[in-house]
This record gives sequence, C-alpha cells and structure tokens, in this order.
Amino acid sequence: MRVLLACVCASMSYGAEPPASITYLRSSDNPPLTMVTALGMSGDGQCVFGQSMIWTAATGLRPTEFSPGQNGYFNWYALSFDGSIRFGEIVPLAGGSSWTWSGPWGTGATSWPFFFSPATDVSVPRRTLAGNGMRVIDRSAFFVDRSGFKQNLLQGNPGRGTAINFDGSVVVGVTYIPGISLGTAWIVAPGPTGPHVEMKTYPKSEFDSVSPDGAYAAGFLDAGGGDLNRRGIVWRVGAEADFFTRH
Repeated sequence: MRVLLACVCASMSYGAEPPASITYLRSSDNPPLTMVTALGMSGDGQCVFGQSMIWTAATGLRPTEFSPGQNGYFNWYALSFDGSIRFGEIVPLAGGSSWTWSGPWGTGATSWPFFFSPATDVSVPRRTLAGNGMRVIDRSAFFVDRSGFKQNLLQGNPGRGTAINFDGSVVVGVTYIPGISLGTAWIVAPGPTGPHVEMKTYPKSEFDSVSPDGAYAAGFLDAGGGDLNRRGIVWRVGAEADFFTRH
C-alpha cells in the first residue's frame, strides 16, 4: 500500500525557529483510508493506532487487525515502547466491547476492570503502559504487571494516575485533599511480599507525563484565579521544580 504523507507547513515563522508542520496519515487507495482519531503511539514513534486503523513506518496505513472469533476490530490504547505489547478493546460488529491484550504471547481477553486513556492526547501527553510492556496503569491508578499483581495506588483517596515511566518504577498523576490538588509521583520498588510503593507530592499541581527514566514529571501549577493563571511545571521528582509561562 502506497502512503501519502501530506505535510502542511505554517505560513508564519517565529523568530529563528523553523515553521511548524502537521503530517496527515492517509493512503492512496480507492476509496482512500484516513486515520481520523489517533488512540495510541509507540514510544519509538514507529507505530500509531487509531479507531480501527494502524500506521507503521514499515507498512503505512491499513485497517487494524480483525478478530474472526469475536467478529470485530481492535482499538489499542496503551502500547509498549516498540508497539509489540498492547492493551485496549475489541469492538464487535454487533456492538459492545471488551478489554483485550496482545503481545508475543498471543492475544486474549482480560477481566481487569480498566478504562485506558488514549496515550497520544496532544494537550495531555500520557503513557499508560511501561515501555517494556510489563506494567499498566489506568485513570483509577491501578498498578499491574504481567504476573497478575494489582494495587490501587490511590488507596481510597480521590485522584488519578496519568503516566508511567519506561521500566514501570514511577507513576505520576494527581491526588486531592480538601481545597488543594497535589501533583503526585508513586515510586515503585521491589519488596519481600510484592512491590513497595512510596508516594511523593508537590502542592497545587497536577502531572500529566513522566520522563522515561522517572526523574522528571511535567504538568501544571495552579497559581490561583482560574486556567489563565496556571503555570507549566517540570518537577525533578522529590526535589525542586522549574516553571515555564507564556510570557
């Protein structure tokens, strides 16, 4: 399948910076295929999943896998670094959906009560699957590995987990106490009876992404007075924070 990458360049440059560009993924088939909504992207950038669509650098754009057994298509949301391990849903043609996983071990259904958030939301860059594919979080901050271990990081408190680093040792997100939000990092280490979790917080903040090594979390600081007074924040986990603004 021949793929056309139509690049639309911005007509205005900003100082010495190069003009911005947008790349659209579409095919030259008749009728042409187009990826309308991206749901997940591999960490190496070589694989993008959309609703019933998949693009890879090697094959171009094509329909995602079809499951004859369930007569439906896969929608993948959480991907390992190279895209070989995936968690998401299967959508039967007859309606409804069920959570499923796929990897070197095969494909099958899961009973885990997860609702995965898309990993490529442009405004809120999330990663819900560790790069090695062995640990997963969902918006309720459940923490899982392929051995079946499960833990609620929130421990009954309101909040959410939004991103996990490459090896699954750091999860970031937010927890809430009355009147304040706390940007939160959960540090995961091996323990005698299972993983031990230590929680670190930064006041009046929320975190949406984490660096692959788990050293830095990014999000925003709520300076008070609504969205216009929110300041971007990059936090070295457990230490100081740097802020960035539009001005």
